[in-house]
Amino acid sequence: MSIANFLQEAGVPEWRAWVLALSGKGWWRLAGSPQAAEAMTIAWFNRQGLVSLAHHHAALNITGNRRGT
Repeated sequence: MSIANFLQEAGVPEWRAWVLALSGKGWWRLAGSPQAAEAMTIAWFNRQGLVSLAHHHAALNITGNRRGT
C-alpha cells in the first residue's frame, strides 16, 4: 500500500495525501507531518493494539510528582 492510499483511506483529502507522498522526504520526516497526525490518531493506535505508555506510566505513578515522602 502506498503512503497516499493509506492516508486517503484514513480520511486525509486526496490532494493533501499526494502532497505528502510526493515530498521526497524520508519516513522520519513524514511521520511529523500534519497529514500523518490526521491519519494516525490515538484511536488509530489503539485499534492497532499498541500499548499506551502514557496509561502505563499513570497507573504506575500513584504518588504523582512527589518523591514518596
